[in-house]
Amino acid sequence: WYQRRVRGFEIPSSMQVWTKVLKSFPPTTFSLAYGSGVKRQVGYSQSLKKPLIDFLFVVENPLKWHQENLGRNWEHYSFLRRFGPQGISFVQSLGPGFYFHPYVTVEQESIKYGVISKRAFLDDLLNWSNLYVSGRLHKPVEIIQTDLEIEQGIKKNLQSAVAVSLLLLPPTFTEEDLYMRICGLSYTGDIRMYFGENKNKVENIVKGNFAEFHELYQETLTSPLFKSHLQKSTALFEVDKSPQFSIKLLESLPSKFRTNVHERMTKKGASPSSPEQIQMAIEESVRALNLWSSTIQSTKGLLTSGLFRSTTYAIQKMEKAFSSRK
Repeated sequence: WYQRRVRGFEIPSSMQVWTKVLKSFPPTTFSLAYGSGVKRQVGYSQSLKKPLIDFLFVVENPLKWHQENLGRNWEHYSFLRRFGPQGISFVQSLGPGFYFHPYVTVEQESIKYGVISKRAFLDDLLNWSNLYVSGRLHKPVEIIQTDLEIEQGIKKNLQSAVAVSLLLLPPTFTEEDLYMRICGLSYTGDIRMYFGENKNKVENIVKGNFAEFHELYQETLTSPLFKSHLQKSTALFEVDKSPQFSIKLLESLPSKFRTNVHERMTKKGASPSSPEQIQMAIEESVRALNLWSSTIQSTKGLLTSGLFRSTTYAIQKMEKAFSSRK
């Protein structure tokens, strides 16, 4: 489903390259390509170097996968390879559950790839445990290899993104407003937005991929949860802001995230019938999740990538951010 919709925009030659890259690694359950090297973002200088192609690999058994990958691609690993697959898998399990390798060359392509277990991947899609991977899947990506269980998780994740955004948006809004709100969820509170990230990133992503956002969310917006409460005219959406529908949207949110929101509302004595108090609790929950997950993952990057690669990656990010402000 997701693969079929997103691939409507793919460049066949790129998919051939990505598939070739995938063959350089041990088998994965699910894989995708994402980021500015795959999806166009407006506002960047054309003089910048070609961006890295970002890959995400979902694997059943991280220990076994890293053991095999060390045999195939040992040079991708930092000093942590001295601790073997057990040590690498332990570091991967911390925080959002990713192990990233930036600035490696595969099939003459400069790439960054992240490895995550299927269990951790599904947990974040369904429960929003950290918003680290679920946030990436709020935006158009290119699926290379798919999995039925993950496809169902992605569907639920898209529904959750729309539900949260409808709670945060005013009664009337444009389609672009909706996608800006959805896209911005994963960047709210992200520590990288304070250091070296393009401040216009959300707008650049949405404006560069508007047609793909429309295609990605078309089915979700007409699903039973939203259909009778969301009306669209030529230029505007109008959403039902009744307390009954707000509560319905709240109850549809991922379990861990919903619990977090409820706890914040309870502590403040907030009423579920107050749109302003609901919005405040949601925004605080999103910000806290992103701050926690991005801080841990960025700190892990110093270990998993090594000092040289981490510094190179940070410099490139700052160059892109500076270029966007010109």
